Amino acid sequence: MADTNPPDGTMGDKPRAEQAQEIGAAAARTTDAALASVGESLNALAGAIRESVPQEGALGSAASTVADRLEVSGRYLAQHGVHDITEDLSALIRKHPLPAIGVALGIGWLLGAYTRRR
Repeated sequence: MADTNPPDGTMGDKPRAEQAQEIGAAAARTTDAALASVGESLNALAGAIRESVPQEGALGSAASTVADRLEVSGRYLAQHGVHDITEDLSALIRKHPLPAIGVALGIGWLLGAYTRRR
């Protein structure tokens, strides 16, 4: 089957690079919307935890801490896009490279163990 695309790097009326940028931008918008949705879900979960768990005692203190962290995480995801999260993660890895390597190795080991079982 012959390639029907012209040899000048275009597809139809637009160059391939421009089409790739458009696809990337659309994927980023979709991902940003999904992250905002997850952020809103985390905020709702934090509210549900606050409502259903007693406010006093060790359990109440732990639940309050978890709800606070969920709200902070939810706000972060709702307000920041993929680009911001990538920059923050890169800065964190540069600041703490050895723990980042440890986390990467741990994730790799878990993925390897998971795929071996399947």
